[in-house]
Amino acid sequence: EQKELIRLQRGGAPFYLHAQFDVAIAQAFPVVRFINMMKPPHMSSLQLCHWLSRPHMDFGCAPAALFGREDAAILAAFARAIEPNLHG
Repeated sequence: EQKELIRLQRGGAPFYLHAQFDVAIAQAFPVVRFINMMKPPHMSSLQLCHWLSRPHMDFGCAPAALFGREDAAILAAFARAIEPNLHG
């Protein structure tokens, strides 16, 4: 509810993308909250996890692999990805 984590359902139980946690300090990366706040209503958490966990041309790796290091660039890439397509 506070949008601090990306939560999926797996077999009726909550499931959380491991990459969203900074294990060194046992907390979620702050950027996850901003991504959740930006996520459009039509985008599911599964679609979001897919976007975060697949190699991205801007980074040469999955955006989630760069949490805590390239947060501004991740947010900018996500903003471009969710921008509506306008034609003509």
